[in-house]
Amino acid sequence: METKTNEFAVEARYTPQRIPQYRGNPLIEALPPTEDDEALLRSLFCVPEFSEEQRSWSASERLQMIAQLGNFMLPMDRHLKLAQGLDAMMRQGYVGRAPRTAASHAVFNKLYEQQKAGKTFQANIGQLTAQLSGSLLGIPGMGKTTALRRILARIPEVIFHPDINFYQVP
Repeated sequence: METKTNEFAVEARYTPQRIPQYRGNPLIEALPPTEDDEALLRSLFCVPEFSEEQRSWSASERLQMIAQLGNFMLPMDRHLKLAQGLDAMMRQGYVGRAPRTAASHAVFNKLYEQQKAGKTFQANIGQLTAQLSGSLLGIPGMGKTTALRRILARIPEVIFHPDINFYQVP
C-alpha cells in the first residue's frame, strides 16, 4: 500500500526494473509495476453491486440503482492495449530525465552556460528524451474518458521522493 506523505502526495516506493534503460531511474522505479494482462483486466473490471432482493424494490429505488451503470466497465482487448501503450509511453518519457544525476546536472549546466553566453537553446546537449504522443478517437459516449480515467486511476497523481526532495507528477 502507498504511504501518504501529505494530503496530495504518496511517498515513492521503488521497484527494481528489468528493462536496462529503466534501471536506476527513480521516476520510473516509483511508478506502479507493470501488470500482466490478467491483473490489468481485474483492475479495470467494474460492475454494479447487485443482490436478488433488489428485484422486489420499488420502481423508484431500482431507477436509482441504474445510476451505478455509469461506472460499469467490461475491459476488452483494446482497453488492455491502451493501458499498456500509456504505461510504455509514460516510462519512455522518463528515460533520460532522472533527477539529481550527473547527466541531468550536465544538461542544466550546459543550458545555463548557453543562457549566460546569450545563445538560444541547442538540442545537442546530450541524450534527448523522446517526445511521445498519441490520440484516442471515437464517437461520443463510446467510453474513451471512462477507460482513460480507470487506467490512470491506478497511478498516483503525485509521488514524493524524500531522498532527493522531489515531487513527481506522473
